[in-house]
Formats: sequence, structure tokens, C-alpha cells
Amino acid sequence: MIPMGKEQHLEYKALFLFALRRITVGVIILILALVVGIFRQFIVIGLTSVIDNIYLLNSTNVNALSIIMFLDILFFLFGVFALAVGLLVAWLEHKNYTYRFDEFNFLIKTGIINKFETLIPYRQIQDVHIKRSLLYQVLGLSTVDIKMLSTEQESGHVMDEVVIDKVDKYIAEEIRSVLSRKIGIQITEDKLKDNKII
Repeated sequence: MIPMGKEQHLEYKALFLFALRRITVGVIILILALVVGIFRQFIVIGLTSVIDNIYLLNSTNVNALSIIMFLDILFFLFGVFALAVGLLVAWLEHKNYTYRFDEFNFLIKTGIINKFETLIPYRQIQDVHIKRSLLYQVLGLSTVDIKMLSTEQESGHVMDEVVIDKVDKYIAEEIRSVLSRKIGIQITEDKLKDNKII
């Protein structure tokens, strides 16, 4: 059961998806460093002819193997750095993604540097859907789509959507259940207020 008034964090399965999205650059650079390391001899043969034609490098006795080794180490270190930064950003995204059920509203907080809060009054929620892609089914995760009315438009009511992504499938069912109950209670309370004579 999801407690009311207490911020909830996403499960650690979601951290895996945050990390997959953020470490791509680091992995590509590490693969490049590996390729340079494996084909070092072939690259040296090609660079030797180029280095022989460059007057500046000939005068300093720089050999092609040392240049390739330096680049290989540089790519590797940069790849490890990019990987570490990607993992840190993924962890911070995961840590700062929270949701909370209050008495009259549902609150979602996201963001690392730029913080975003989405406050959804229960009375504006129209429907709650759960989606699961193939990857999410394998990982046991879901996406909760909350369809709501947006009264900010002067032209009338426009359907809007709020998405809670990377939620455990059982928690997603609980979120839908709680929101459905809250929608029903809010509608009943609104009807009672409308029928009262003040």
C-alpha cells in the first residue's frame, strides 16, 4: 500500500534504465579506445609514413607507437570519465524522481539542477492508463499515463497528459488504484458541495 503524504522514489530497476540512457557516450569512447588498442600496430604503420612527412615531428624524434599509446590512454581515461559522469547523472535523476499522494492532489517531482514539480488535483484527472513496452515487460516496469483536463486554455477544456515513467508494475497498479479511488471520492465530494444550499 502506498502511504499518503510521503514521497515515494522509483525502484532500483528504474536506475538501470536511467543509466542506460546516460552512459552511451562513455561506452562509445571506451569501445573506440579498445579498437585503437587492438589495431595499434596497423595504425602505427599508417602513421609512420605521415609522421615522416612532417618536419616538426621528425625533429623531435617522436615515434608513432608512443603517439598511438598516448591517444589510446587518453581515449580510455576520457571514456571512464564520461561513464562515471553518466552514472552519477543517472543516479541523481533516479534519486530526485519522486511522487506523493496528498489529500486533494498528486505531486510529481523531477530534475537535478532545474527542479520541476507537477501538481495534479484529483478533480482534473480523467483517466489512468498503464503501458508496458517489451523491455519494460522483461524488467517488470510500467509507464503510468494520467489523462487530465487542462483549464489553462481559454478556448475550453483540453486533454492533457502526465507520465510517470519506469515504475514497478505492481506499484503502477497501486498508483492506478489509488488515483481511481481518489477520483471517485473527489467527484462525490464535488457533487455533494454542488447540491448543498449555502
